[in-house]
Amino acid sequence: MIRFRGTFSHNIDSKGRLSVPNKFRDILRAKEDSRLVVTKDLYQDCLLVFPLERWQEAEERVDELPTGQERDNFVRRFVSPAQDCAMDKMGRILIPATLREEVGLGREVMVVGALGKFEIWDKAGWDSYSRDQTVLDNARELVKSQNIKI
Repeated sequence: MIRFRGTFSHNIDSKGRLSVPNKFRDILRAKEDSRLVVTKDLYQDCLLVFPLERWQEAEERVDELPTGQERDNFVRRFVSPAQDCAMDKMGRILIPATLREEVGLGREVMVVGALGKFEIWDKAGWDSYSRDQTVLDNARELVKSQNIKI
């Protein structure tokens, strides 16, 4: 099972390429499949990056949802913007300009492990999110309410 953890400061070059953190590259190469799918997060101004296998599993779960307006809205907002982004030999992915613009990615970004996927945040957005006391309080409440032992 693929698990990404850690937070890494990186830059997007003038062509829109991002060097995937070495730690994440190693995880992907160990699975012998460096194909990735990038889409917009539904809740935050960041991008979500899924290994292809995990993305395909998610698509299968979406296919099983009952048809209707809510499912269609989800597909249009989460699945439709998704782009295949294979890693090149240098360990970089080309992030489409439309996705970069829609979530406000600048040159400086943070690449954040999020278990079965990783996230790409604009550095200023990540800094603001990281300092948000409400986010921290909500995380603490989840741990408490679910009786998670850490």
